[in-house]
Amino acid sequence: MVTASNAEGRDTASLTLRVVPHTPPATLGYTAPVAVYSLNTPITMNRASVTGGQAGLTFALHSGALPAGLTLNPVTGNIFSNSGPTEAGTFTPVIRVSNSAGHADAALTLIVRAPTPAFTYPAAAYAFPLGQPVEALVPTNTGGPV
Repeated sequence: MVTASNAEGRDTASLTLRVVPHTPPATLGYTAPVAVYSLNTPITMNRASVTGGQAGLTFALHSGALPAGLTLNPVTGNIFSNSGPTEAGTFTPVIRVSNSAGHADAALTLIVRAPTPAFTYPAAAYAFPLGQPVEALVPTNTGGPV
């Protein structure tokens, strides 16, 4: 009951308040659930999206691991890196979004590849005399490991 009064009188009204619990997040998705990255190369942010409950959300790594060099934002769920992943391999983290009413998970596959080799020789063509030993030709690699 709420009562208001002034010099002219007063009035009373009924008021019902109901506390509604949070709605749980229904789904968690990512812009790239399967992503291929290059070692030591900045990535495009992998953005999280949640359906269902939006109140009080937190994001965490539930299982598996992110590649070294990538970060999960615990407030937005976005995965980012300014300098890129520093570890090659295939990673299968599960990210969980939670609030007081429940949670939803997203399974990701993150592949980090070393750059491809990119090599050149000092000259474009070589001629070798017949029957003579050939010196080793050593290329210069400016790409990934061979």
